[in-house]
Amino acid sequence: MKPVTLEWVNKAEDDFATMTREYRARTRPNYAGVCFHAQQCVEKMLKAYLFEHEIEFSKTHDIRRLLNLGSEFEPEWEQFIDESARLTSYAIEARYPGSIATKELAGNAIRICRKMRKSVLAALDLPDELPL
Repeated sequence: MKPVTLEWVNKAEDDFATMTREYRARTRPNYAGVCFHAQQCVEKMLKAYLFEHEIEFSKTHDIRRLLNLGSEFEPEWEQFIDESARLTSYAIEARYPGSIATKELAGNAIRICRKMRKSVLAALDLPDELPL
């Protein structure tokens, strides 16, 4: 595996860990932060896959665009496009006034993130549980 691919994966794993910790926070959980880090985890995992397979991608937060690029080689990812595309708005909108992230919304973001993370790790032939 290329070193930069592993850097992408490690950055994604940092977001996954932050998302998980924040959702479990007993005092003042930051659900917008959970949504943001779920989006960031999926984005970076997809970019790791694309980089490893030498598929060019632009600087983007658009999960749908990244999934479309990857689904050419991982056709089963097409089933995730609509659901995962919802994460795109969490890259920016969820962190600013005018948007409210609820526990339910954060839980849904985590569910999507876990599903996509597992699928990308499998496509990269990496285990589900990586040492952080």
